[in-house]
This record gives sequence, C-alpha cells and structure tokens, in this order.
Amino acid sequence: MVVGVIWVSLLFFSAFNLGVKCQVSFGYENFPDFLADFILSGDANISNGALHLTGDRTFSFGRAMRRQTIQLCNSSGFMASFVTDFTFLIQKKESDLVNADGFAFTIAPNATAPSNESYGRWMGLFDKNTNGFPSNNLAAVEFDTFRNQPGMYPAFQDIDNNHVGLNLNSMLSISSSSLYPFQVFLGSGAPMAARIDYNATAKRLRVYVSDNVTRTRVGSLVLEHSFDICSIISKENTFVGFSAGSGSKNIDFHKILSWKFDSSELFLPVTEDPGSRGDTQTSRAIILGSSLSSAFLVLLGIIGVTTLVALSRRRKAQENDLVQLPHSISYADLSAATNNFSEDNLLGRGGFGSVYKGVLPKDQSLVAVKRISKDSQQGEREFLAEVQIISQLSHRNLVKLRGWCKQKRELILVYDFMPRGSLDRALFDPDEPVLPWEVRYRILCGLAAALLYIHEDWDQQVVHRDIKSSNVMLDADFNARLGDFGLARALERDRADNMESTTIAGTLGYMAPEIFQTFSFTPTTDVYSFGMVALEVVCGRKVVTKFNTGKSLLLPWVQDCYMDNRLLDAVDFRLNGDFDAGEASRALKTALMCVDLNPARRPSMRPVHFILTGDITLTV
Repeated sequence: MVVGVIWVSLLFFSAFNLGVKCQVSFGYENFPDFLADFILSGDANISNGALHLTGDRTFSFGRAMRRQTIQLCNSSGFMASFVTDFTFLIQKKESDLVNADGFAFTIAPNATAPSNESYGRWMGLFDKNTNGFPSNNLAAVEFDTFRNQPGMYPAFQDIDNNHVGLNLNSMLSISSSSLYPFQVFLGSGAPMAARIDYNATAKRLRVYVSDNVTRTRVGSLVLEHSFDICSIISKENTFVGFSAGSGSKNIDFHKILSWKFDSSELFLPVTEDPGSRGDTQTSRAIILGSSLSSAFLVLLGIIGVTTLVALSRRRKAQENDLVQLPHSISYADLSAATNNFSEDNLLGRGGFGSVYKGVLPKDQSLVAVKRISKDSQQGEREFLAEVQIISQLSHRNLVKLRGWCKQKRELILVYDFMPRGSLDRALFDPDEPVLPWEVRYRILCGLAAALLYIHEDWDQQVVHRDIKSSNVMLDADFNARLGDFGLARALERDRADNMESTTIAGTLGYMAPEIFQTFSFTPTTDVYSFGMVALEVVCGRKVVTKFNTGKSLLLPWVQDCYMDNRLLDAVDFRLNGDFDAGEASRALKTALMCVDLNPARRPSMRPVHFILTGDITLTV
C-alpha cells in the first residue's frame, strides 16, 4: 500500500542558520520490494510498498533496521537532536479478536532481535533473559495495543490497550500516555501518522500521533519526557528502525508505510585518520581553539564588568525591573483607598500577607490590595517575580494586576476587585448560596483555560505551584480568575533543569505527592492540583474534611465511588440531583486522570480543556 505524505521541512532550533551540519537525513515515501537499505530479521519483510514487521502466524516478531548506522552521541558528551516522521498501520487478521501486541520505533546497537522468544509482548525488543539490563543500550517508543495486566506481568505495567510508551533498556515504560483522550485508536486498521522529536539541548523527547496521514501538521502531542538519551544508547554507531511482536493467540499485521528521519548535531566527532592531512587538521584546530579562547576571554571580561556594575547598583536594578510593568501607586493613595488598611476592609489573610478591599482615590475604582507581611516568606524576590510574571500575562481567566507599590519597606500589589470572592468561599461558606451546577462547570472550564494559557500558550511556560480553591477568584458573573502568582515561576521552554526548588512550596492536600521526593515543580504538578480543585468543585467537599471523629480525605472517597460504579454519588448532595450527569461524569473522570500518582500518566492541560469543553469525547 503506497501512501503519499506531505513532508514538513524541519528546523533544529535555528541551528542550520548557524552553519550546523546535518548528520543523517533520509526518507521513504514507500518501500520498494527487495530494498537493500534494511537489515530484516524474524518475520520482517518488504512487500507491496510497505515494511511488514510481523507475519501471518502466532508467536511472530520482527525487526527492520536501516543498514547504515548513525551516531547520536560520542564519547566527548556531544549529542545529536533528531526528528523522525512515519506512517503506519496495525491490522487485525480476525476482527472479532483483540489486538496483539504492538510495535516500536527502535534505536539499538544490534540490528536483530535477541532471540526467537522476542514475540508478542516483547515486541522484538527483548526477551525474558535480556529485559531490564543497562547493557542493552536500547531506547524505543512503543505503540502498544494490548494491555499486559500488571498483576500477571509485573515487568510491563501497561496502562491500557491503546497507549504510547518510552522504553529504556526494558519493557517497563519509563513514561506512557493513553491515546483514548486524543480519540486515536492504534489498532483500528486505519493508517496513522507519528512524529518523534528528541531535543538534545533540552534532553527532551516528544511524541505526536495523528489519525490523519494527509495533514501537514504533526498531530497531537501525546507524550513528553526529559532524559539524557546518551546515558542509554551506545556512544558509537547504532541502528535505527522498527520492531514488533504479535501474540500467541491473536495475529496482528504491523506495517510501516513511509518513513523520514533527520538528525543534526552542533559538533561532529572527528573521524579522520590523525596521520592524514595532519598539518591542515592541526592548523584548523589551532585557529578554532584560538578563536574560542579569544571569544571566551572577551565573554569573561564582559561578564566581569557587568557583574561589578550590577552589584554596585543592585537596588536600583531591582527598581528598574518594574519600569515596564503596570504603573506604581503611592503608599499614600493605597492607605487612603483602604482607610489606612482598616480591619473593616480586610478580605482575607494568607501565608504571604493580607488582602484589603479598596477604592482608588483617582478613579474611584474598586481594587483588591495585597499587602505582603513583613514576616512573610515572600520577600522582594518573590514580590518582583509575581509582578513580572502576572503583569505580562493577559487572559480573561486571570486576575488582572493594576499596579504595585514598593515604599517604606512595604511590598504591595493591586488587583482588580473580584466581587464574588474566592472559589473556596463560594463552595464552603455556609452563609453563601449553593453554587448551581452550570456555574461550577463554567468555573472548571475557565480554570482549565487559564492553566492551558500559562503552561502552553504564553511565550514562556509558567508553573503556578499553588493551585487551590482559595487562589481561584470569581468575578461578578462567577467566571474563574486564577490569582496569587507569588510562588509562580516562569520557565524557559527548552530547559529541563530549571524547575527544581530547595524548599517545599504550595498547600498540603493540593500538592502532587512526587514533590516531596523530587522537590521539582512542573506543569504536571499543577495538573495534579487542578484535579484536586475539580474534585472539590464537583463534590462540594474540601480535600480534607475534619470531623469530631477524625479526618476524611476526598480523593480516596471519589476513587471508591468510581471503582464501585457509582461515580455520580460523589456529586455534591446539596444540588439535589440538579446537574448534568454527562458533564459531572466527564469532570470527575478527568479529575481522576489529573491526580494519577504517576506524573507521566497525567494529561496536559490542553486535552483536559478539550475534554471539559466537549472538543474531545472521554471514553474511559
């Protein structure tokens, strides 16, 4: 079967514009019979214009690896980025049976499978004697259509029967993602398209999948994971290609219909014989070394001068950080606006200080004035971070920053006033009316939109780090407005190492459990917190409810309702059944996905938002 594909031109971080050389580039829009470019093993063969990885038999396996090896790493620590696009087809022989088992894009030091026992769930990658050894030097992205139940096969731990996973020297995926939320079904028998992109600078792998092979866009981002590929694969030449396995009872045909691969690296390893062209090579090395040394010395000089100037003017520099931000408001005006910060105007107190209602004297507009406590952990650095981040953000579901004040050792932020107060007050204050279902669902969609914006749609990626119901404000129409960015951090998108913190920040009950082990805050930790807030909104219960007899935890209770097939029993009883059952089920199931203990299995905010707004149908 020949499938025409429109290939997208690839740019590696503008590297080609800087003179970076291409290491390997090849492409096949189809595969002519008897193509000598591949080493085929097991049941792999080429016929009818496609790479067939498995055969018409049970216990089938196969590998199709490109004969020309590539080098993605060298002993000096340099790495290559790569992008590969391919189209594929997984077809059942008998339509009334389940799919089995899957295939993988494979980078390995060996072109052939380890043994005849590599069939089925081993996908031609390993067997029971080789699985899990670092000496495998193998990295693979699996496209799995059969769930090996964790209880029966602990070496696999599959999440479902329709997922993508990252396998490093083992069939136990280090990261995996279900494709059901993306409405992609690997074993449907229809052609699919995939892209795998490894960014060597960020040490980050991304996988995209689409069920439309004719589109020019790459499809949905279904998996993202940061790791150093050079700590896994060989530093020497390695093979790249595909492997697959079919089961002991069911027969699936795994076909690669087209394939394109490109890699580049900033510094190519020197492979020439030192004895040949020695003078030329030496002179080039001297010129290059001299140029780099000179540039480095100039850079050191610039850094030194800049550092001295910065140290001598540190306080002035901090104030200059605010020049381009919303205008400063004098302390006198804010004191007048809040009646000298009267307790009568107090809206609430938090870990970083107090918030007051105020009326600005110049335009008589209502504002919320956040006065940072002198004893607060939020010092000048956090204050500047909050001002710098939120002043540049613009979204209808974020609280708008009106101004700031930094006088008389006071740190004050001024926001639009939110007349309906905070979400936790609307949900849990006994003096407030019960929030109708349509308002609750609109709040969830708005909060999801806000997080999608700061995680993926703004220029920088922002991790909020303190998502909770008391930090979600409500405007006059009960629209959600995410606020309190005092703990937020703006991250460079291509950096995987700038999310760690030396201290635990956030609020217990809403914090992802891995934070206490990794001290790392990522978009997935925000997703966990969103899931907990969503449970509060739907259930009308706090994450921890205190009774005379002890405490009740919200999450285990909802999980029990789900396992007992009575999920809608978790909906707030105060609604008296007046809610949309489809929306409630969707919200609860999405929330449970968000609070998965495994961060790799949590969805990003884009599919979460799509599910809540109905753009994606949730089938779990």
